[in-house]
Amino acid sequence: MPLKICQSSANLKIQKFIIEQLWDQALDQVQAGGSRHVRWYIAERKTADFVGDLFRDDPQGRGKIEIIYAPMPGSDQ
Repeated sequence: MPLKICQSSANLKIQKFIIEQLWDQALDQVQAGGSRHVRWYIAERKTADFVGDLFRDDPQGRGKIEIIYAPMPGSDQ
């Protein structure tokens, strides 16, 4: 998974933890959703693109999650 990250040990641990939490939450939602659509609304373009790429080819079904870029109203994005 391509990801530009700060190379400090603490930052790497935090980033790994966050990605693991996203990964686990996505699987929980896909399993709970069954045949229903699961949508994630993400307010930052880079984050939405990253999460979409992260889940895209997952054999456990995370790629079924529709990632929607939805900037906060009034933001400059």
